[in-house]
Amino acid sequence: DGIQQDSGDGRIDFQREFKPVDLGFDLTKEEAEACLAEMLKENDTPQNLVKKLGLEQVSDADELGRLVDEVIAANPQSIADFKAGKKRPWASW
Repeated sequence: DGIQQDSGDGRIDFQREFKPVDLGFDLTKEEAEACLAEMLKENDTPQNLVKKLGLEQVSDADELGRLVDEVIAANPQSIADFKAGKKRPWASW
């Protein structure tokens, strides 16, 4: 796996190496750029790097609920600001 360089000249054959990959979900432009940078640095597959970079989509309702609870617990002032009517209490995150 990983990126294979052409024999001899050390160049990467981008047409061969960077074919569309179906991860089952979309990445943002920034996430895709981070993944590409890591691919070039780490010589690893997109699937492995998406996991390593924590870019996998979470679809499990219980896991999403746990993550929401974790964010709320870690940001009590933002929650208080929101309840007090502040429209963008998360702007400082």
